[in-house]
Amino acid sequence: MNYTSLLVDSYYTWLLELIDGGAYNTNDYSLLIEKLFNTEFVDPSGLDENRIYDGLELRSEFTESIGEHLYYLIDNLDEKCSVLEMLIGLARRWDRDVMYDPYIGDRSCDWFWIMMSNLGLDFFTDECFDEEEIDKILDIFMYRKYGEDGVGSLFPNMKNRGHFLAKKWSKSGQKVVKNDIWSQINEYFIENPWLETL
Repeated sequence: MNYTSLLVDSYYTWLLELIDGGAYNTNDYSLLIEKLFNTEFVDPSGLDENRIYDGLELRSEFTESIGEHLYYLIDNLDEKCSVLEMLIGLARRWDRDVMYDPYIGDRSCDWFWIMMSNLGLDFFTDECFDEEEIDKILDIFMYRKYGEDGVGSLFPNMKNRGHFLAKKWSKSGQKVVKNDIWSQINEYFIENPWLETL
């Protein structure tokens, strides 16, 4: 194994550390997480360039933390942002810019797994891994084939139900499919204020 591929392995391990904890164990989802790492996040609508930027910024953060140059990492890594990177980048951005509570600390791991649960991906442990079904879920999400209520997206519109998979129209009747992901996450948390207590 050459130096650059070792860096990619270290980067992947670092990403796992960012999302390990809480109610979910990354060891139970090794196949799914690897799948997300090897799947490009696509933005056909052109609404979510910032989400791609945040995902790719993780690479810079990692290489700076270990005193390496970014190009050593990307030399052996797809230049496109992966689904895993986008989700982690979004979770960290939301935690840092909106939800940060110094008394609780970093909760980006919680936000990540909420998104996984909303998509229904938390079902696919290594024992239940189904690549064909996962591809269908990702296709619906990335190509915005979900309903106007957001079911099938990262943030289905629902009122304060206390369950990530509840399906309900937003009280505002907002058409989620036409909104960028950042607007969707804001609407989702406005309707679910109990998430602040996680």
